[in-house]
Amino acid sequence: MSIVIPIIFSYLLLRKTKVNFGKNRIIGYLTKELKQDRHCLAYYVIFFIRRFIFIIAIFGFENVFFLQWLTMMLLTLFQLINLIEIQPFVNKQNNRIEILNECYVLLIGIIMICFTDFILDP
Repeated sequence: MSIVIPIIFSYLLLRKTKVNFGKNRIIGYLTKELKQDRHCLAYYVIFFIRRFIFIIAIFGFENVFFLQWLTMMLLTLFQLINLIEIQPFVNKQNNRIEILNECYVLLIGIIMICFTDFILDP
């Protein structure tokens, strides 16, 4: 069920020109703190797709740490750019917290490479 909601949500965002999910109980609950713009409402869709791609990268590149790490870093960087550009939440503090969280994930990813035996062959 959890994979179906982002798919339905993205379909509804693409179909409607004016979006109003306040009457729907599940989607209205998810979108009550987001701005009522198409790009802002796609925040959770992007969030779930990002997690899904990361899970595929973990199991798909099981023995290749560099590709797992690169996928995590690129997805985080794109999400950070998206958050800075769109500012999806109504409350500015929520936007700042999400941006700070993504910055911490990038920092942890950079530090994580130092604690592995990862060395590129020249």
